Amino acid sequence: MPTSKPNRKTSARKRRLAETIEALTALQFGPKQRNETAAYTLLALLDLHPNASWADAQAPLRGITPIIESSPMPMEIAMRRTPAKPSVTTR
Repeated sequence: MPTSKPNRKTSARKRRLAETIEALTALQFGPKQRNETAAYTLLALLDLHPNASWADAQAPLRGITPIIESSPMPMEIAMRRTPAKPSVTTR
């Protein structure tokens, strides 16, 4: 059945995402630093894929562009933006 593969992949991603948020919580990150975006960022920084073991985590040197391009983060999360604060000009 072709539909079972995406379901397994999705469940592996959800499981890894929950584990990552749990790790961020254990590391005592605040609520704003232990959300989906933070979890996906940590996974990208560790180069850790959903089915890989935590022991396989790495620390490759990479910039933000390759992280965004290779991230499994859903586009709707990646495109969320915080409203810009008006800039204050002083003279």
